[in-house]
Amino acid sequence: MRVGGQPATAGAVLPAGARINVGRGARACLSFDEGKVKSCLGAASELALTRVDAADRELSLTEGTVVTALDKLPAGQHFSVTTPKGRATVTGTVFSVTTPKGEGSLVVRVHEGSVEVGAGRAVRAGQELDVTKGVERLVDPNVRAEELRLVGVTLPRHAAPIPVVQ
Repeated sequence: MRVGGQPATAGAVLPAGARINVGRGARACLSFDEGKVKSCLGAASELALTRVDAADRELSLTEGTVVTALDKLPAGQHFSVTTPKGRATVTGTVFSVTTPKGEGSLVVRVHEGSVEVGAGRAVRAGQELDVTKGVERLVDPNVRAEELRLVGVTLPRHAAPIPVVQ
């Protein structure tokens, strides 16, 4: 993992504006609020910490995948992941945002809770939305298992399990 082009160390405090790059075959995790919010980047991913204050956090994903797990946020707090193709905002859930390099697409997967995508479109647990194509479908069980493993979450955390169609 590199931050601003320099190698990063575990436990480093990253300021707003920090740009994080994860190489091929690697992954990196960020935590906020003493571990209550955890965002993990998959291989070949790049993002910037756009806003980092407790009331309004925003990660800007340039390419790759970021999987985030967080408990329900207090009223007035927001957590968003933005890409050139859109924004996913949550209050408490496990979700991922993927924007493949050079494809200009955006896919939001929700593993627990719900996520608001764009101007008010809700994506519920077990669903994924290809924002670019406007197609909603069930999350592939293999992709789900890989993303939950990346962020170190076993579901259900707080709720009943969601059905998975194979």
